[in-house]
Amino acid sequence: RGAVFARRASSLVQAGGPAHAAAKIRKSKHGPVKAQLSANGTVEDARVYEQIALQGNGTVTIKNPVSTKTLRNLYGFRGFEVKDGNMVSTQTVDGDKRLRAVSDYGKVLPLKVAVTYKLDGKTVDARDVVGKSGRLEVHYTVTNVTGKDQQVTYDDGTGKKVTETQKVDIPMIGSLTTVLPSGFTDVRSGEANIAGDGRGQTKMSFTMTLFGPVGSPTSEFGYSAAIKDGMIPDAVISARPVRPL
Repeated sequence: RGAVFARRASSLVQAGGPAHAAAKIRKSKHGPVKAQLSANGTVEDARVYEQIALQGNGTVTIKNPVSTKTLRNLYGFRGFEVKDGNMVSTQTVDGDKRLRAVSDYGKVLPLKVAVTYKLDGKTVDARDVVGKSGRLEVHYTVTNVTGKDQQVTYDDGTGKKVTETQKVDIPMIGSLTTVLPSGFTDVRSGEANIAGDGRGQTKMSFTMTLFGPVGSPTSEFGYSAAIKDGMIPDAVISARPVRPL
């Protein structure tokens, strides 16, 4: 079972030095984080894939704040220099240039995932579903765990300002998709978009708005199906921070 948590940003690279003063280079960065999860949602490993785009002409030294553990260059055999927790690289650009790197992601993921299974009404481990027949129920709980206590000031509706301590989450939206094999029949869900994939399988998609007041930091959903010679299909979660307004 895999999950992809994407964090996207632009112009996060820092550039400095005399070479940069004479250079006219536009910089942007995207850094999706890919995590592999077990069938019950436990994180097994996570990596961040850095993608830096450079446009313009000149020479620039990049200082990119990123996890440097097992840092590898995906566009060549030459590694990146690491200084003070930054990936450092001097690049000469004539037009467009791309840098790509991967390293272990050592921070807490922004989302926590828990998955439970029931077979004929009895809670079971994922491994107990394999090869079995009956009515399978799968329940997902996805929680935005980025919340931090902050002082929030607002108008109470009477013209007075009120300040309270509130837990504020990074606004995130996401989706979970999974494809159920042909052995899964009579598929039911109160939350999913369901469609056939043209090959006898059932494609399911769940959407999540993981912040209030539009949604909630925790989203719960699932499906049930009659199974024969059961298995646990892979599922993929994609999520990203958004501008709430």
